[in-house]
Amino acid sequence: MKVGYTTQHMPFSPAVKARIFVRCARICCLCFKQCGTRIEAAHIVAEADDGPSDDENAIPLCFDCHEEIGSYNPRHPKGNKFTAVELVQRRDALYQLVEKGVIQAQIVAHRLGVIQQS
Repeated sequence: MKVGYTTQHMPFSPAVKARIFVRCARICCLCFKQCGTRIEAAHIVAEADDGPSDDENAIPLCFDCHEEIGSYNPRHPKGNKFTAVELVQRRDALYQLVEKGVIQAQIVAHRLGVIQQS
């Protein structure tokens, strides 16, 4: 356990990760990149700010986007920080696209197009 962490500061459980990775089809909720195994469960509200490690506070991100949401420095602002509201909306929008089959259809169409162009 990390120094200064209480028992409520726990990483996401394997069950939470499995649920969110299925819901997003292992696609990053910010850049829409297909990640495969290169995907992480990020906290929308940081653990350090008492954010829970549950489905509602989780957002699936690629390594680059996970770094980006955690690297904003308010003492030296460049660009605009992702807000918790924006992260939730982006996550939920991708979840809906996956649930409706839109994302998978686009992936298949893209792959078929690449195959036909070869």
